[in-house]
Amino acid sequence: MDMFLPSCKEAVRLQSQELDGALGLKDQLRLRFHLLMCTLCRRYVKQIDFLHEKALRDERLNEGSETKLSPEAKSRILGIIKENHKP
Repeated sequence: MDMFLPSCKEAVRLQSQELDGALGLKDQLRLRFHLLMCTLCRRYVKQIDFLHEKALRDERLNEGSETKLSPEAKSRILGIIKENHKP
């Protein structure tokens, strides 16, 4: 792995960390540089950003809703997402 140009796999990991708000300046720059060079990763980031914004919007809309998932259901869903999101 090049110090300044991460692989696509590394760029996906960095993007995921960025969504969690846990990306340092060095890694932000590495991700941006990779995205300048890689069309496929730019497309991936747009798709992930869209889905993330949609999920946040839907979460805000459902905050006042009486229909809520049980803690067990939330745990199962998070487990499935983590299991299937191994870069």
